[in-house]
Amino acid sequence: MKRRSGFTLIEMLVAIMLVGAALGTIVLALHAVHAADRRVRGAIEFEAQLARLTADFRRDVHNAEAVQSVAIRDAGGVQFTLPQQQTVTYYTTVHGAASELKQADQVLRRASYFLPAAAVAWQITGNADSSQVTCRLSPTGQSPGRLTAQYEARIVANTQLFRHVVPAASASKAE
Repeated sequence: MKRRSGFTLIEMLVAIMLVGAALGTIVLALHAVHAADRRVRGAIEFEAQLARLTADFRRDVHNAEAVQSVAIRDAGGVQFTLPQQQTVTYYTTVHGAASELKQADQVLRRASYFLPAAAVAWQITGNADSSQVTCRLSPTGQSPGRLTAQYEARIVANTQLFRHVVPAASASKAE
């Protein structure tokens, strides 16, 4: 009996099944890498927005002559009075925070800080001689694993102090 060269139908089906399983595994691995990349990019963007908010807030606190609490767009905020009849207002938005620099009624600068993973709250405490302004950023359910950050600025008779307080990791894990 003559033997034919080639593969049987069973051998071909097994080969196709093995190639399909290998390709499925590769697709799942690529999907996991893509999801991890998306999370890392989100965390990097969050850090960049947080750094920008911190730098702007710090600069405006150092230049402030007075501070008051304001309500803008159904949210809380703070307004700093700057030299040259300028005011800068920081307020909470749906996706983070925003600031607006004005001179008289003219807007000189607007900035948005996209912080979807943080709830932003503003608070002023103190008396006429000394005010402490607190911007508290607290992680929400979609937080990229950040600690609760608190930014405090104290305005005392034209001497401004700024400090950034980050609680210990054990305290934030308990939340």
